[in-house]
Parts: sequence; C-alpha cells; structure tokens
Amino acid sequence: MISVNLDIHGFDGCTLISDSTNLKGDYPSYKDLRSIVKKDDHYVLSKALYNKVLPAYVITKELCSGKYGRIYQALRIDKNKNSITTIDDIVQNDKKISHVTKDSKVNQIQHNYSNIVIKELCINVSEKEIKEKGKETATLNAIHSNLFEGVIHALVRKMFENLGLSSIVPTLYEICARTKKDTIIIPSDIECINIAMEYINGCTLQNYLNVYLTKILNAAFHEHMPESILKCRIRNEQVLLDILIQLACYLDVLQTNLRFNHRDLKINNLLVRKNGLMRYVPVIRKLIHPSLLTPYECKTDLVIIDYGFSCLACSNDNKSCLEAGSYFKNGYDCMKSGRDLALFLYSFNAIFPFVHHVSSRLYKVLDHLMMAIDNEGNIYKLLNGFNKEGKMIEADTKGVKDSVLSDKIEFDEGIYLFLRRNDIEIPNCDPIFVLETLKKEGYVL
Repeated sequence: MISVNLDIHGFDGCTLISDSTNLKGDYPSYKDLRSIVKKDDHYVLSKALYNKVLPAYVITKELCSGKYGRIYQALRIDKNKNSITTIDDIVQNDKKISHVTKDSKVNQIQHNYSNIVIKELCINVSEKEIKEKGKETATLNAIHSNLFEGVIHALVRKMFENLGLSSIVPTLYEICARTKKDTIIIPSDIECINIAMEYINGCTLQNYLNVYLTKILNAAFHEHMPESILKCRIRNEQVLLDILIQLACYLDVLQTNLRFNHRDLKINNLLVRKNGLMRYVPVIRKLIHPSLLTPYECKTDLVIIDYGFSCLACSNDNKSCLEAGSYFKNGYDCMKSGRDLALFLYSFNAIFPFVHHVSSRLYKVLDHLMMAIDNEGNIYKLLNGFNKEGKMIEADTKGVKDSVLSDKIEFDEGIYLFLRRNDIEIPNCDPIFVLETLKKEGYVL
C-alpha cells in the first residue's frame, strides 16, 4: 500500500492511497490549486500554505515547447533559504533576483536557489468540446487531465522513495495554476497548470546513446567481423540490455503496486544523470528481483520523466481511475503489461536500428519480444514498423521487410494508434516475461 499526502505539493487535505487494486482518498480538483501570478518578471504563489509563503519562481530560459505546452528552466526561491517572510519581500527583492534571467553570474548564486524545471501545460479546449459540453465543463476536463499528470508523478515518486530508489523519478515540488487573477472562482480563470520539479543534470537517453552506441551496417547479419568491430557490437548490446533490464524491473514494480502505464515511454522521455565531475559513471544501485539470479548492478543512471499520457487502472474493468492528458480518452484500456516496454523498444529501434547495432542472436530475441496479438489471434511483428495510420508495413515481394534492412521505420503516431487499440496485447513485452527470456538466453545472471 502506498499513501501520498498532497499537502506538500500545494493541496490542502488531499491524500491518495493505492492498495494495488484501487485508488482511494481525496482527489484534488481545480479549486484546490494554488494560483501563481506574475510580479514584474517573476512568479509568486498568491496564497500561503501552513502560514508560510510558498516559493517564488524566476524563469531563466525556455528549454522546449510543443503541442501540449512549454518546459522552462527556472530558479525556485525558497523562503527558508533567503529569509523571505512575505510575498511583498519577494517583490522587494526583485532588483536582487530579476537579473538572473540575463546575468552571467547565474551559476555563482545557484547555491542560494534551487535549480528546477517548470512544465507549463496549456488548457486546450476545442470548439467542438465547448459546443458539446459547454465552456466551463470542457475547460474543467482539460484542467483535470493536466492536473492529474502531477498527481500521478507524485504517486510514482513515492513508490520509488519507499524502495530507496527515489532518483529514478524527478523530485516533485509544487503543482499550481497560472491564473488571470489572484483567485480561482471558475475553471476558465486558469490559463495553464504549472508543475515544478527537479532539474536533472544530465541528458536525454537519445543523446547518451549517440555517444555510446556504434552503428555497424547490418551487424545482425555478420557472424565474422574484425575484433575492433566485434567489441563495438558487444558494447552496444551491454548498453541496450542494461537499460532494458532496469526498465523491466521498474515497470514491474509500478504495474504490480499501482497498475500503472506510462504510455509514452520513448527514449526521449528517459534521462541519464551525470555523476561525479560531470561524467557518466556506473551508478551504485543494485536491483533485487525474483527474475534475477543475483542482484543486478546498473550501469546507467536512468530517470523516467513526462507523465502526461500516464494512467492508473481500476482493477474491475482495466479502465483508468486516474488519467493524465486527453489522448487516451473515450474508453481505451489503461493497463497493458507489455505496452511500455514495447513502445520503448520501438522508439529505440526507430532511431538506433537493432539490425545495425546487435548480433543476430540478440536480434532474434528482440524480434520475439516485439510481437503483438489481437483478439482474433493475428500476429503483428512490431520491428517491421507501422505507418502513420497505425497499420503494419507490408512485406515486399521477397517476403522481407524493407524497413528491417534499412532505416525506414519512423517513430510517429502510428505506433501509438496501434498500441492503444483495446483488441491488442503485447504479452512478450510484459516486464517479467522480458526478464525471464533474457535470463533463459543467458543475458541476465
């Protein structure tokens, strides 16, 4: 059982409890959100909690933007660290801190402030939704779908904290709303949801793999190669297997205890922390799992981010009892045990094709894992790729997929459309099945 007190994230009296079958407690709503307002060139929370002023935020730069919002790097100004006692004190300190957005001395003062990331989620409501549900109801649904991303993040973080593995998920600070005025009266008063979290000193897994993987043309079809090339292929396999074993262990924990699916576990939603003197070094973290003969020592310090598509499933019908985002609405199943690893391996293969990085032996194992089945017993080989409509790419006249022998597989909406179908299961990407298969093939000790 896991219990999360959401007071520390800005919600008074909200506690959620998961007992691996259902989620109980006080779900936060838009009325529980603390509003954040702009004061000159920084933001402060407009209400106090525990009779203390919550932190202010100074945006230092925009990291990226997309369909669902923006991500900023920011400084979190904590009252306890800076002797700030009221909101007015923060405003009075504007001359002291506002230069952070431009001044080159930012690194010199960071010891007084927390370096964080703010994910700003837009409240997107279509004209069709407004017409069907009314403006306030449609806006409320959009707010809660964004708000629940932060709530699921908090539950996942707490799950790993209880296991002593908190570094796998970024520390979550506040969840708040940027508003048009100081108080929230109706849903349309909210402009966006802001989720403040730990800034990870590292890089995306894709950037990490760009450095540590070596492309070997048609590596899976060559048994004999120079020793130097063979060493590169062995290292490729070690890197891939280390990441796959970790993810399988983590996802098994989340599925068993929270009935959780990430549903967007691509390689750019995984980060790798830098350790020591800005270097990537093997982490001192041992995983103990029934499917591992001995504790496994991780080589890559992974962090799972972006819970904007994630869900927790109800035990009675496998529909979502808590769901982030709007992409999977309309009755799609939540918990599919093989979905997350299948999506991860698909995204990996699209950018770093297995056929050019691993041996034929490991390729056959991965091909076996990446098989889906529908309700009628039809088999789909995911490594062959899918088009944008979610249809599997057809074989050529020789019966060989062009996409397998080249770099033609695209990572786009097609794989999401396919995996969210309620008639599709990916049993061989179940975390336990993956670990048992790797152990059987001699890849896990």
